[in-house]
Amino acid sequence: MSVKRVRCVCGTVFDPSTLPACPECGAAHVRVAGTATESASDSIVQSVRDDRGDAGSAMGSFIRRNRTLATLVVGVMGTMLLAIVLRPMFGGTEASNAGQEAEDDTRRGSARDTPTMGSVTRASLASSTAKPRTGNAAFEGKWRLASSSMQAEPVIPGIPVLGTAMGRTIGTAFKGPGATAVMTIDNGGSYVLDVDVSGDGYYVASITPERYPGTVVAKGEITLTPNGLSNSERAEVFLMPAKSDMPHVHAKRGDLTMSMQKEGGSGFSNIFWRRPGDSGLPETSIVGAWVNEQLWVDSYLAYRATFELREGGDFRIRFTRSERGMLVVNDGSYEFKRSIAMGPPILGRYVFDGADRFTLTEPRGTAIWVRHRD
Repeated sequence: MSVKRVRCVCGTVFDPSTLPACPECGAAHVRVAGTATESASDSIVQSVRDDRGDAGSAMGSFIRRNRTLATLVVGVMGTMLLAIVLRPMFGGTEASNAGQEAEDDTRRGSARDTPTMGSVTRASLASSTAKPRTGNAAFEGKWRLASSSMQAEPVIPGIPVLGTAMGRTIGTAFKGPGATAVMTIDNGGSYVLDVDVSGDGYYVASITPERYPGTVVAKGEITLTPNGLSNSERAEVFLMPAKSDMPHVHAKRGDLTMSMQKEGGSGFSNIFWRRPGDSGLPETSIVGAWVNEQLWVDSYLAYRATFELREGGDFRIRFTRSERGMLVVNDGSYEFKRSIAMGPPILGRYVFDGADRFTLTEPRGTAIWVRHRD
């Protein structure tokens, strides 16, 4: 059957026997097999772009051929564009959010693990910007007295100290290797000074019980030779039981007291010791541990002293005290303000030799402190 007319893809119907191309769009035509029900007049012509035609005509022809498809494509693209615009406002999908969180975690982990200038740690920043400590902060920590040429402070008037019956023994202990002083200072300047002094040596004593005991039950003399010295010192000894409490020497009824006396330029000087009454030792014996709760040695603050006399002739003496207060520093000057205001001000100049050593200088002399290592 001969073809009388055809429909172009652009929709134009023409007679191919008289026209070689579509009069509307200029597309050539070829026969495309149709369905069995398709009439010859309704055959479809496949549009083929002429090499001499322009792209705009082909596109326009395509759009005219596929108006429904074009409408659908435009709608889909518009929907996608709208979703992109609205996503920051309402958030992404669960999957995209999870992916973003994973990416953020990766970035944070990289920042933690990589010491770049943008992710420097606090510790490295503090180390790189650390400045020398000044003021009270420079003194913060625990310190040990390394050496001292300080003269002894004046003590409470009327109480003899180094001129007492044990002046040589006490002085040797304070200058010996058993003398330690540790001072702890916090950032605010509050300080605690702990002094612990000990010494030892040997003694020889001759004590005779009183034939008619009254206040005194025994008396005699004692000779003390501190280790490190060739010279000895001697004192008279009087043993007296406490018949009642004796607050001035911190003795209680039943204790045994020992008075050590020595004649000096201003008369006799005394040191009182007490031994607990439950010691089990006879009242005529000086063996045992004797205590003096307040013994002034080199400071307006008193020491607690223990004097131990052993059977074999050895002795050991120990002095301890604790002092508290505030350290005030300003531009190279210092002052120790004791919590118990005793004696004249303790002040002078200080200088640091590195971060772990400083020297204090005042009219009484100098003292060198070094950082204490436990």
